Formats: sequence, C-alpha cells, structure tokens
Amino acid sequence: MNALERLNACLRGIERRLRLLALWRGLAALAATALGATVLLVLLADRFAFSSASLTAAAWLLYLALALAAGLALALPLVRLNARRAAARAERSLP
Repeated sequence: MNALERLNACLRGIERRLRLLALWRGLAALAATALGATVLLVLLADRFAFSSASLTAAAWLLYLALALAAGLALALPLVRLNARRAAARAERSLP
C-alpha cells in the first residue's frame, strides 16, 4: 500500500465517520421535532376538545413537520457530504 492509497483510505474513514455523525444528528433532530410537535399539537387539539377536524389537522401537521425535519436535518447533510467536504472538514479540525 503506497502513500496515496493510505491517504485515500484515511479520507474514506473520515467520510464514513462524518456520515455517521450526520446521521445521528439528523435522527436526534427528527426525534426532537417529533416530540415537540406532538406536545404542541396535542395542546392545540385540546383547545378544540379533540374534535375530528382538529385531530385530522394535527396529524397532517405532524406529518409535515416530520417530513421537513427529515429533509432538512437528515437527508440534506447526508447528500451534501462528499469526499472533498470531508477532507476540508478534517483539515479545519486538524491543520
């Protein structure tokens, strides 16, 4: 294994760890959004005595909040992460 192969292996490892970190952060944001939106929507539905319309609206709003959180906090960071960005982040951390 020459120096270039070792460097590429190191960069692949860094990228893999950054992807895992982005995945866990996204899942944490998704869980926090689910909890916060659920509590808020239950309080809102309670104001309308848990009517059928309020429960339907709350369910749709919860789905929308989870879809936005999954897209912004989970999918977007994973899609944007590539070998070049991983190398740049590694160089910023350990110059």
